[in-house]
Amino acid sequence: MPKKYLSKNVFEAAIERVDWVLDTFPAYYVSFSGGKDSGVALNMFLERARMKRRLPVPVMFFDWETNFKETINFVERMLSREDVEPYWICLPEAEDNGSSIFERYWKPWDPEKKAKWIRPMPDYPYVINIDNMPGDWKEWYDPNSYTLWIVKKFGDWFAKEKKVDMVADVLGLRTMESYGRHMCVATEKFRDKMNHYTYRTKENGEKTWITLPIYDWEAEDIWVANGKFRWDYNKTYDRFYRAGKTLQEARICNAFGETQKQDLEYWHIVEPETWEKVVERVQGANFGAIYNKTNLNRLKTKKPDHLSWEEYTQMLLDTLPPEARENYDYRFGVIKRWFEIYSGEKLKLERWWFDTRKEAKAFAKERGISIAFVGSWETMANFIIKRDWMCKKYGFAESARTDAAIEKLMEKYKDL
Repeated sequence: MPKKYLSKNVFEAAIERVDWVLDTFPAYYVSFSGGKDSGVALNMFLERARMKRRLPVPVMFFDWETNFKETINFVERMLSREDVEPYWICLPEAEDNGSSIFERYWKPWDPEKKAKWIRPMPDYPYVINIDNMPGDWKEWYDPNSYTLWIVKKFGDWFAKEKKVDMVADVLGLRTMESYGRHMCVATEKFRDKMNHYTYRTKENGEKTWITLPIYDWEAEDIWVANGKFRWDYNKTYDRFYRAGKTLQEARICNAFGETQKQDLEYWHIVEPETWEKVVERVQGANFGAIYNKTNLNRLKTKKPDHLSWEEYTQMLLDTLPPEARENYDYRFGVIKRWFEIYSGEKLKLERWWFDTRKEAKAFAKERGISIAFVGSWETMANFIIKRDWMCKKYGFAESARTDAAIEKLMEKYKDL
């Protein structure tokens, strides 16, 4: 879908969206990460809600435990304001660790690893933790849940607390960050939408509407607004800038996931006093900081000359811990079965699996088909070397099987 430019600037458009949310929804809350984007969204709601007599602004913050100090300082300043209704969540939940083949998931605020926590549990009356969570949360909360399950359930719970039929979950999400984010706004398929920037999903609940008031902002717009209106912001970004990060590159989100791990190399530069604790807390963090942006993780993988890619893949599988081996055996089996059924039986290809990607590409070109319909052992080896547990190139996502595996791993390693 092509972009449609308006006669107004992005700030004016965002103000109209904020006002629409305040006028339309009987209840709303801002999902706050402590970052630059959600910070601007929160500041805008604070100003407009004051004008429309919709204060205090409810704010939900999920604490990853491994946060920069300045991030927590910023969160404390914003959540302690009199015009904010704060919800500071510190609950254990399985999170991605894309830097280790041995510890695929780690769990913030894990009570079994309290001695290794990066910092003490925040001591505020509005902090929600394992000991004081609302009683009805226990009906759906699972400490081994994955992908911010707590946050996804928060909206419908909030609607129940406020006794309303619908609630707006305000996200400071910008579509310039990724194609996937752009499609949240651009696509009309598979979306229950009020307008192009407000929609709901099954996993978030029927009462929760996600709304994106600054979806069309650039990174530069964020800093223009902060400077022009003297809004408070996370001072970690000042350190990132001094360390050589551009406005677009600086991020403060959970740094251990598959896509976020590229930023690990800056942790020890930006906040060395915290990095020492992070290395001890999350397995593979130091390895990721050193190698995630090197040839080992980004560029073409090489193998020993005397081995084929199939032999090399099998050798790599033999070096893995049991849980990792089981994961890749399962995913490789599914991938090969898909090619056998789709490419072999449906497309009637006489061959659909090769040793090298070069061979696969040559065959696809010769047959006039997409490379997506043929696979290779070289690709399989790359999944292992680059620690891609999900094999995302072939469309894998989290599933019930993944949740069961997480629970099994957490139980096995809870005493480490």
